[in-house]
Amino acid sequence: MKSTTVISLMKYFILGCFLVLSINHLSAQSSNIYELTEQDFQNASISKKVAKSSRSVKSTNDFRQGFFDLKKGLKPTIYVNKNKIKKVSGEASPLILKYQNSSSLEALKGNSSRLKNVELLTIKIKNQSEFNNRFDFSSIDGFDSLKYIYIQCSYKCTANDISSFILNADPKIIIFYMVSNPS
Repeated sequence: MKSTTVISLMKYFILGCFLVLSINHLSAQSSNIYELTEQDFQNASISKKVAKSSRSVKSTNDFRQGFFDLKKGLKPTIYVNKNKIKKVSGEASPLILKYQNSSSLEALKGNSSRLKNVELLTIKIKNQSEFNNRFDFSSIDGFDSLKYIYIQCSYKCTANDISSFILNADPKIIIFYMVSNPS
């Protein structure tokens, strides 16, 4: 009787340890997404029109949560690669626009009807030279609902690289970036 109690306690202890380690691992994976700040843009070598946002801390945190919900969820998405729309997923109007490289940024100019509900713009950057294709926010239109820009770097890029890449950033849009080294 005593040995079955000890075995049961050991099982619960091992299960508890596993859960704690799993939760710690999950939070560590999501912590490598960074947010650009106004200071990052002021430190960049290229001047930009950036104004202070008047959002409160609570609404900003809610706003950030919306980004993570969009990033994780299966929402209607437009996929663009080599300056062409490769795929449109979902039946509803797309909420996410994913560029597979920075050279495809010109693909949807003048296509504002498709962009009006897009809330998240994702751009994959594979190497330093892709930052030469600057993203001038003032030269595009149709992004009436855009809330987030998410840059995924496949090499060790910096906040200064990102802030130099995005010109004339709208202060209402939160810009996130992630650095990942594919193995």
